[in-house]
Amino acid sequence: KYDKLLSLLKDLRRESGMTQKQLCDKLGQDVTYISKIERGTRRLDLVELFDLAGALGQDPIEIVAKFKELLHR
Repeated sequence: KYDKLLSLLKDLRRESGMTQKQLCDKLGQDVTYISKIERGTRRLDLVELFDLAGALGQDPIEIVAKFKELLHR
C-alpha cells in the first residue's frame, strides 16, 4: 500500500515541475530527503505529508483522497 502513496507523491512532484533537489530546498531539508521518501527508505508522518503537500501546492486532503482511490483499484 505504501508504494502507491510513494508513486502518487512522485507523480505530483513531477507534475509540479520540481526536481527532488528543488523540493528539498523548498522544504528546507537535506538534498537526500525526497529521494529517501520516494524510494521508501524513509517513511512520512502526517505533519511531513502536510508540509510536502504545501510545498507542491497541493491540498493534503486531496492527496489523501487520491491515495484512497488508488487503494481501491
